[in-house]
Amino acid sequence: MQKSLQELQTATLSAFTRRPEVQQICLFGSLEHNQHDAYSDMDLHVVSSDFDTTMQDLPSIINSIGAPFVWYPFHPQPGNTGYAILFRDYPLYHRLDITLLDLVTPPIVAQGTCIYTNPRPPLSQPSTYQAPQLDAPLQKLYGYGIGAIRYAKYRKRGKALSAFKFYRAQCDAFFLKRYEKETHNAKTQIDLAVYQLLDQLPDNNLLQHYLYPTNEQAMDRLFVQLLEAMLSEEQKTLSSNHRGALTEIITFVRNELLLP
Repeated sequence: MQKSLQELQTATLSAFTRRPEVQQICLFGSLEHNQHDAYSDMDLHVVSSDFDTTMQDLPSIINSIGAPFVWYPFHPQPGNTGYAILFRDYPLYHRLDITLLDLVTPPIVAQGTCIYTNPRPPLSQPSTYQAPQLDAPLQKLYGYGIGAIRYAKYRKRGKALSAFKFYRAQCDAFFLKRYEKETHNAKTQIDLAVYQLLDQLPDNNLLQHYLYPTNEQAMDRLFVQLLEAMLSEEQKTLSSNHRGALTEIITFVRNELLLP
């Protein structure tokens, strides 16, 4: 049986508050405002007086919270590193978005509500730890995987327009990949030249059906098709661990959207 968001919050706070170098923990997002639901994630800032030690011990800290299988890094730099973490023993909606900060680096976003302050005075250590990064193609694939979970979340909440943002991003990725295959020219953003080229292809009618889903359920089916096509296209370049993790995400999204 999978655990609840409240259990994730309790386990996370327990794991970090026992660390002597952790000076402050701040909560923000829906949990901060007590507006969370079954599809909410958890957003935390953890401020450490010894950033390097916290980062070096982070795998064991996170393993004490649950069974992580995706670590998606964002803005990894000394003194300020964030991860979106998915656990197998929590619903994938209950992602842990955590930013680790030292005492001097300002956060990228507002710190929210402080829910823990260490009573011991800090002895600050310099921050030099550089978190490892995913290579760019893998970072992009996991970005779409995280986006797929957010699509499912918005659909479950009945927010079709918010979900459409992620559907459109997946369409654009599909079209850009097809453009690259036809022209051997990679683009990072879709533009009129991409659509003009796709309009000239023999199967352009097949491509067009992604542009005009007849209803929300059709959009769900097309979205899952796009995810599966993306994974099929890239799976030969992936290690078994990454292929398995992305397959797990897509299977979760498919089941959430398409099963009765």
